[in-house]
Amino acid sequence: MRTASAAPAALLCLAAGCGDGGPAPANAPRASIDPRTADAAAQAVESYLTGQRIAEAVAVAEKFAAEAPGLMRSQELLGRALVAQAMDEATPAAQRDASRRRAAEAYDAATRSDPGNAPLAHAAGVVCDTAGLHG
Repeated sequence: MRTASAAPAALLCLAAGCGDGGPAPANAPRASIDPRTADAAAQAVESYLTGQRIAEAVAVAEKFAAEAPGLMRSQELLGRALVAQAMDEATPAAQRDASRRRAAEAYDAATRSDPGNAPLAHAAGVVCDTAGLHG
């Protein structure tokens, strides 16, 4: 049974912390991606997650995050896709742990891009707690 659809709701239930929680450095890369491209990538990731096509969601999210590393939305979508991968029973156990850690890193990057976003900070905390990362 796949439980990826439960991931977004579960992520908003608890608050915890990881990473330094500080603001993004002044020289942090900023997004320079066409908004239509960003929208298309986000819609593709959402569609793949909804359809339980997790590998495809991760692939698109990784590309989006690589093209727009300073964009909160790209990092948050990557984190969500990786959480879904970590929760997918078809994912090998060793890869699940790696996916949880990568998801925590993506959420940490997202919160640095948008430090005032409380729901995002809560989601990041849950992912970090699940990955066993506390800081």
